[in-house]
Amino acid sequence: MLALAHDLLASPSWATLLALAALAAAALSWRARDEADDTPQWSTALTGGAALAALLLGLAMAEIIAPPWCWCAWLIIAVALATWARRTRDSLIGYLAFAPVVTTMAGMALDARTTGYARSIFLAEPTPSILDLATIGLLPACLLAACAWLLLPGRARTAFGWIALAWSLGFVPALLPAPWHTPGLAAATAALILCRPAPRPWPIAAGAVTFAFAIPLLGKLLWMLGLSLSGDPLPYLALPPLLTVLRELTLSGTLIGIALWRGPALPEAWRIRTIAVLAATGTITLYALAKAPLAIADTSRFEMLGMLERVVITQIFFAAAWIAARYRQDIARALLIVALSRFVWFDLAILNPAFVPQAVGTIPLLNLATLDAALVAAWLWPQRADRWWRGAMLTAIAVAVAATVRQATHGDILTGPIGRTENWLYSAAFLGLALVWLTHGIRRNLDDFRVVGLGLLVAVTLKVFLIDAAILEGILRILSLLGLGVALIAIGWAYRRFVGVQSLST
Repeated sequence: MLALAHDLLASPSWATLLALAALAAAALSWRARDEADDTPQWSTALTGGAALAALLLGLAMAEIIAPPWCWCAWLIIAVALATWARRTRDSLIGYLAFAPVVTTMAGMALDARTTGYARSIFLAEPTPSILDLATIGLLPACLLAACAWLLLPGRARTAFGWIALAWSLGFVPALLPAPWHTPGLAAATAALILCRPAPRPWPIAAGAVTFAFAIPLLGKLLWMLGLSLSGDPLPYLALPPLLTVLRELTLSGTLIGIALWRGPALPEAWRIRTIAVLAATGTITLYALAKAPLAIADTSRFEMLGMLERVVITQIFFAAAWIAARYRQDIARALLIVALSRFVWFDLAILNPAFVPQAVGTIPLLNLATLDAALVAAWLWPQRADRWWRGAMLTAIAVAVAATVRQATHGDILTGPIGRTENWLYSAAFLGLALVWLTHGIRRNLDDFRVVGLGLLVAVTLKVFLIDAAILEGILRILSLLGLGVALIAIGWAYRRFVGVQSLST
């Protein structure tokens, strides 16, 4: 029956009749405009007339305007209702503006064009046509934003604001090719941060959406980090393309970080978050840039260049900490901890060249093993006033001495057993280091150096007595123990004399 009744008139005729009926209902609402109330209260003439006018006008537009343009026409009705709510200051009419929005969403959900538009947002699909971009993305976002702006402050306005924000953020990746989704959202987030009228939660929501789009890349980087920390010598195989890292992470993080830094009157907590964002972005970028050039993708290449790559990355972190110390001590300390942790975990523990074959160079003193530890000690020298950093510096010096002996006896590759010559060289080298520390501590009246020097001296003595002398026989053992005893007596006499003189003068 309904279909038969509809066929009695053509679509333009039905649209004209419906539009005239809508005009009559709107006139009824207009005449009752004095009945408006701030509280949500039903008025048959004012509210009912506006609702009936919107319904009839929506049906009229559906008769003569086909999708996708009818969706924009329905949202124009929502703008008209928001305008009328602002004019009458009636809050219930403002809630009526949601009806055309829900109708529009339902119509879009049943249309295949919207499916393609949504796939272009979340997947690496081709960019939609200009018609779809305009009628599904841009115009609805503008109309929803107009509704939010026209409505009086309240729940309806807040809800429309969030809907407009979500629609606008969806338009950004739909407009851009897939590789630029995350940078585009980051630019939108930066714009919201710098836009003073924007509510404070909006930039946070936009930042969360940007982070969600960056999760696939971050997941790959975290996987690569896990492989590296577990001792995998070939984490480069899991490294995403460098251009992808620079585009989706470095550019996005820099845009948001600069906006936060330049944003209007940010609290101190947000300043700290800004620094954290920039520091994390810079750290990952440096790591990716350092990993890419050597491209260590097989075991032979790791044996040839693995130590060189690690030393370079570690020293880059130390250099970044030294530069950051001029501006922010907290960033400098964090980078210093990262650099020292890299040295301890990778170079001394899981990928130690003494156990994992890696080329360090054939030149004594100027090889990677010695230079790595020596440079660590040099970077820590400005921090020597702190007790803990001073201890780390002294440890790095001891490692440099041990690496020098190891390289002098093994050459380019440090793996292999400890020979008799190497064993004696360790004793001689650490005896000399102990004497240097002890002398420095006595002259400068530094308790730490004296204690560490004496401790190392005792350790060397025990080593010589229990290990080195045990492999000697006859007169050689007697002479070695006699020489060691004379040396200890001389050191004890010198220590008592100089330390005693300093104590008396004090």
